[in-house]
Amino acid sequence: MDKDFSLLPERPCYMDITPRINTREKKLLLFIFETYKKYRKNPVKLPAEKIIPILEIEKKDLNISLEKLSKKRISYYLADLHGFSSLFSSIINTSGNYSFFLSHEITESFNFGTKFYNCDFKSFFLFNEKGSPLFFLEILKRKKDNKNEITISVTDLKNILMIEDAYDRFYDFERYILKKIFYDINLFSRFSFSYEKIKKEGRISSLRIVFDDFDAIQEEPDINHLISLAKDHTENYKKLLELISAALKVKDTETVKKEVIFSIESYTQNFDRFLEKVFSGKIDIYEDLNIVNYFEKEYYNFYTFQSDVIKELKNHTENNSLFEYLSLSYELYGFFYGKHSSYTKLIYNIILKILKIDSVFIVKFIYKI
Repeated sequence: MDKDFSLLPERPCYMDITPRINTREKKLLLFIFETYKKYRKNPVKLPAEKIIPILEIEKKDLNISLEKLSKKRISYYLADLHGFSSLFSSIINTSGNYSFFLSHEITESFNFGTKFYNCDFKSFFLFNEKGSPLFFLEILKRKKDNKNEITISVTDLKNILMIEDAYDRFYDFERYILKKIFYDINLFSRFSFSYEKIKKEGRISSLRIVFDDFDAIQEEPDINHLISLAKDHTENYKKLLELISAALKVKDTETVKKEVIFSIESYTQNFDRFLEKVFSGKIDIYEDLNIVNYFEKEYYNFYTFQSDVIKELKNHTENNSLFEYLSLSYELYGFFYGKHSSYTKLIYNIILKILKIDSVFIVKFIYKI
């Protein structure tokens, strides 16, 4: 590259993605990244039938949408990493099967010990909150190799997020900005953050931000943060400790964290049993690959939705009992009126994957082998 890096912004950490990645594109990127992480094969190959529902488009618009995605360009200045790149080196369509060739920077961000892994380069493309990249860049800039915490004033933090004159009350700043950023980064990055409030003269003046040192965790897994995420949902602390400890012996910390967060968002009754099914693979948080058949429907009325689900269970399960139906009915009722946006139910050989968008249910019935 012969572009003069001195022309980049003078701030020590910088990331610019143009054009902006929209929400549907981020969903596809997450699916591609997780598929690559699982199989470590580049290119990532996906049929059109997988891509269309993720992007929520018609088949005739698929090539145009992927062409737009291929044109996303990245300029970055992260400590001693300076460069220009794209998400994909190419996207190739072969008879409706698409091959996504990930860029060097993306694949390197999955390889432990590389510079792109250390700054978790891939996560910048997944953040949903506007302030998350700014906050994350600042943490990377201030992070010291031998420390896992920093202290930053509320004033400085607002300046970093470019909201200097907004949210006079810390309560509003925390509710509408801070908590959303921390949730965003904890979900999509390989780091895990928490914070403590520091008061001065009766007012919250600064934050002590603590984050997991994942380089150390690779050698000796530390489950404290994962336990803290789930402790308010478990009915048996000892069981939770055993589940997470066992999972960390066979999976990396980032994967376990995503599975814990998914379980927290998706369970309806017994968290520990749900988490155990997720860890064991009985519930796949991204996509079940052992599928005989599935179909998808949209519902605008809860009672029609419930009736069809029960009918489908009767057609495809054995040893049916009234208790199973009543139990499922209760769970679906809670889902309908609750705040959950996604729900997974495993019963016999059927997985129900349910997405709730406003008042519309999108239900996928999946029959496992």
